[in-house]
Parts: sequence; C-alpha cells; structure tokens
Amino acid sequence: MEDELDLSCGRARNRPLRVAGFLGAGAVCALALTAIRALAGGGTAAPGPVALWTTDRDAHAVYTLDADLFVTRTIPCGWPLQASACRDGGAWILRSGNGNPNFGGRLDRRSAAGELITEVTLAACTDLEVDERDEALVIESKTSSHPDRALRVRIEGSLFPLLELNGLTCVAPSHASVALGTAAGKVLRVDAQGSGAILAQAQLGGRIGDIARGPYGGTLWVLDVSGARRLYLLEADLSVRWSVPVGLRALHFAPVPNEERVWLADTVEPRVRRFGPSGWLELEIAGLPLVGMDRAAAWLHGGVLCAAPGAIVHLDADGHLQSGQGGFDFLTDVAPAR
Repeated sequence: MEDELDLSCGRARNRPLRVAGFLGAGAVCALALTAIRALAGGGTAAPGPVALWTTDRDAHAVYTLDADLFVTRTIPCGWPLQASACRDGGAWILRSGNGNPNFGGRLDRRSAAGELITEVTLAACTDLEVDERDEALVIESKTSSHPDRALRVRIEGSLFPLLELNGLTCVAPSHASVALGTAAGKVLRVDAQGSGAILAQAQLGGRIGDIARGPYGGTLWVLDVSGARRLYLLEADLSVRWSVPVGLRALHFAPVPNEERVWLADTVEPRVRRFGPSGWLELEIAGLPLVGMDRAAAWLHGGVLCAAPGAIVHLDADGHLQSGQGGFDFLTDVAPAR
C-alpha cells in the first residue's frame, strides 16, 4: 500500500486506547468514551443493523458495526485491505494472499451475514470499488503476462477486463462508465461493458491517487497525491470545474454523497480538512488524538469516519470529535453499508 504507516497497536479487541497527556479535555473525553465503547462489546444491549464494514489487516478480521459504531459481527479474513459495500447488504473485500505485498491478492464476496460467496485469486491489487450492479471494480497490478488492468468482477467470480494499461492506480463507477486514474496524471473514462473503448480522457499531471463519483451527473472527484496534492472536481467531459491544493499529505478522500463537499485526512499529522463548493476550505481540524489516518468515509448527519491504525476517528459535521471505536490492530478501511 502506498506510503503505508507501520504503527504498532494493541492486539486485544477490547483493550482501551492510551491517551497522551497533552490532549485537550474534549479529546480526552471522546477517546475515553471510545475506550468504554470498545469494552462494552459484550454488553446486554443488542446491536443495531449493519451500518459499516471495516477491515483490520493485522487482526485478520473484517468487522461490521452498527450506526452507533458498536461491533455487530467479526468475520475471520486473512490480511484484509479494503471493503466496498453492496446494495444487497453484503460487501466485496480486497485482501492480500499473505503478508507479502508481492504474493498476490484475493477478492472475496461476502453476504450480508458475512458468509463467503466467492473468492477470486488475482495479482496484487491497488484499488476496489463497487458499481451500480454490485459488481466489483479493481485495479490489478501488472504481471509477466499482462500490464496493469482494470477489471469488472461478477458475483460468481467471472472477470471482465475493462482496460489494460501500465500505470493504472484507481477506479470508480461513473455515469454508466468506469473512471480510471493513472500514475502519469491522466484520467480516463472507459466503457463499462469491457469493450476497451476509451470514451474520454484528460491530462491533469502529477499522480492520480484517488477517484470517485462526483456530486452531479457524470462529474468526478480526483486527487493528485504528488507535489501540491490537488483536489479536482471534473465535469462529465473531464474538463476542470475547479481545483484546489489540499495542504495535507492525503492519499484518499471521502466525498459527501450528492454534495459538492469532500473530507480529507493527513496520513502523517493529526489533521483533517473539508472542502466545499468551488473548493472553499470549510473546516480544518488539527491536534486530533491519533495519527496515521488515511481512508475515510462520509458518515451520518454530515460527519466523517477516519481510519487510524488503532481506532475509528469520528467527527461531526462541525468538526467536533465524537465517540468512535477502538481496539483495532491495524485498521485499513471503513465502508458505509448501502
């Protein structure tokens, strides 16, 4: 994983998080409640419906959580890296075949109950998304037999190559097509049916590290993770509506669905920013209690969940720290249920 942070965390599922003495009172209270919530997993209150899928690489587990961020199910799964939820209540899980990133990847389809439906063996992969038909979209790294390639994977495991091109980095469904980013700073829109046809392309420069469906029909969010690290909102024809330097060492972002608004977390410093319409910096939250945040997801009532190695950092719509969930070994992704 690019720029992955190797931070050590406790192995016990219910171990409280340690809080540094220099944190403000609000952060201490929020993390204390997080620790209590982690300890409360065996309480008498029944958990609610699944609202979130998470992947804990070092614990070899996928967890589902309810809307209050209580764990509802623990699913054994070797080296899970990413999760993407499906409309039927299940999820696709991208994982490593073992602890070696050069070993290869596995793509698992899980039911709403966490049962394994399909397992697909792939080369190492760099990104996972799910399209409107609950089919997986992945970027598979090059091998001796093929360059990097974007794949569509059906629930029974059949593969449909969408495009083969060295330097592919990320993928997203978009307006009855598939959007791709490259290490050379290019954004491509390709036919979703696997014809290999490139429908549109744009050269933004840098290195495209993340891409996602935008707030309006056919638009795209794009993040350049090199140099100035710019956030783009592209029109359906891939022209630039606006762009802004994010000012963070961010590798991914969390768009707010159907809004011109996106959250980003710094992977090194404990900082989060939210940009709104026309790239306006709406919020900057610094001095958060955990470092190593990376992947994030827009959450209920305008908030955000950020995956740090040992915990989920939960901020509300105003950027205030809320109770999250702790006790993870090395959390790598958070994916809201659909």
